[in-house]
Amino acid sequence: MYEIGTSTHAIAGFGEPGKPFRHALAEIAECGFSHFLLLTSEGGPPVDESGEAPGALINLRGSDLKAVRCAIASHGLRVGAIYPGFGLDYSKGGMTSTIEGLKVYRDLAWELGCHVMVHSVSSFGKARAPLEEKKDAIERVAEVMDAVASDEPGAVFKMAVDIHYSGIVETVADSEYLLLCAKERNAGLCLNMGHATTLGEEGWTLLERFPERIHVLAWKDHLVGPDLERPVVSCELGKGKTPFRKYVDAYRRVSCNALHLITFEDVAFEEKKEALRRSREYLLRLLESQ
Repeated sequence: MYEIGTSTHAIAGFGEPGKPFRHALAEIAECGFSHFLLLTSEGGPPVDESGEAPGALINLRGSDLKAVRCAIASHGLRVGAIYPGFGLDYSKGGMTSTIEGLKVYRDLAWELGCHVMVHSVSSFGKARAPLEEKKDAIERVAEVMDAVASDEPGAVFKMAVDIHYSGIVETVADSEYLLLCAKERNAGLCLNMGHATTLGEEGWTLLERFPERIHVLAWKDHLVGPDLERPVVSCELGKGKTPFRKYVDAYRRVSCNALHLITFEDVAFEEKKEALRRSREYLLRLLESQ
């Protein structure tokens, strides 16, 4: 039995019209998901003592955590991973404050019974930059991740950097170098299949070679082609160009204890719920097929 999750942004979007927090949780559960990526924003609304907030992109630091836990549990869900709600600065001058901020979210995650953080890699300023230009920045990302990740029994915490178009960690080569630099076993990757597809990267090779460092499998489908209005366009699973079969085959060949997440951004608001339901069914068929 596969435990598959989604994210609060996939069900509710980032901005208006949005969905109240409890409404988003209810729809995630109705779609059959067992866990979710809790995206947070320090500019968003906090969850009050009733367990409600007017939006799903919540200010977790200002929320009533007991009410958050109760609201989630009331829908039979759990927080699979947390996404910190502030901008991460990997510059030499910003690393200390970034580490301090991430440790706050690590503590919040533990209070929610969660031990995985998916986090931004921040923009490098351009797409497809060669590894040689990025090495210093990747080394700083690894240092930040090592400071927050923990392999200590009883205090395990996994950091999963989101491989991303135009990010500091963008390609297979970037990811390899990050894993070489990061010393903590639990400093690893969120293998974002959609962004790998947009970039023409063979992301499944990371799963084949570093299964113990893949903490999140982000099953994303992206459109590809010169006629796109933007370089990155995500869609319902099965509607894009992501070579999911290659990832499924790689997953079956290795031992990988990663979270399964389905997310997208570029689906019409009124279609998100049913698109997520269909996407989950699509992924289950792939994973269970012979």
